[in-house]
Amino acid sequence: MRILVVEDEAPIRQLLKRTIEPLGHEVELAEDGEVGLSKFKSFEPDIVLTDILMPKKNGLELLSDIRRLNNDAIVIMVTAFGSAEYTLRALRLHANDYIIKPFKPKQLKEYLEKYEDFINNRTIEQDLLGNFLRREYVLEFGNHLKLVNRLADRLMLETNNAIPRESRLGVHLGLVEMITNAIEHGNLEIDFQQKSDALEGGVNDWPDLIASRLSQKELSERKVEIRFKMNQEYCEWIVTDQGPGFDWKNRPDPDDPEMLLAANGRGITLTSMQFEEMEYNEKGNQVRFKKYLKNE
Repeated sequence: MRILVVEDEAPIRQLLKRTIEPLGHEVELAEDGEVGLSKFKSFEPDIVLTDILMPKKNGLELLSDIRRLNNDAIVIMVTAFGSAEYTLRALRLHANDYIIKPFKPKQLKEYLEKYEDFINNRTIEQDLLGNFLRREYVLEFGNHLKLVNRLADRLMLETNNAIPRESRLGVHLGLVEMITNAIEHGNLEIDFQQKSDALEGGVNDWPDLIASRLSQKELSERKVEIRFKMNQEYCEWIVTDQGPGFDWKNRPDPDDPEMLLAANGRGITLTSMQFEEMEYNEKGNQVRFKKYLKNE
């Protein structure tokens, strides 16, 4: 992948470069938002890692400029404790993710692997000849974590480009997050602390945890059901897993900036920013989310 790092502190820039390049990615560096925008135009990166508070042009201004030029580049904000309000503003400007510093190289590697899989599986959207007035379907999906990006790609193709261009990437990533949650936390019953400990452990701890859960017949045979409905007003997905559910009432409030710094529920918070409606059933093993096709 091509990755642009925009960071005004030279030691952090070099640390990011030393972390990313050994993973096989091409890296460009910029010391502020003005240089970052220039390099974005010439380098055409797949991913932008940008600080928020910078001289000349800050990260929010850079993000706005990038989104006027390109809706498909993945933008990850590099933020710090005390910058939650800026991070929330960035997500509302269609940033795709954020990482809190100081962070460990392993954490950054995890982010890049997640988005590399997405980029490699993203299908070029096709022009639609004619318009569907209504579409509905139901599909069932096994616990195939490595195929979630492909499934989300297929689900996006089923919308026939009805979703506004500036919202498609966020919706796509939201689908990946919700299906992944349904498998990991729902069907395989891996809680947040167990996943965090595995990711912080040795290189094989997380794959070993997944393999252990999949070796249990009761868990491995569970399915995820996805119901989709599209009409001229909105697209709606209902994702249901066969796990015990969770206490969704205690999930972070996406309108509270400080909740962005809470480790638990981060994926749900990011996803909720992409949809006008998002709600769980009482048990917590089903989530319904809706995207309107026109600005209200």
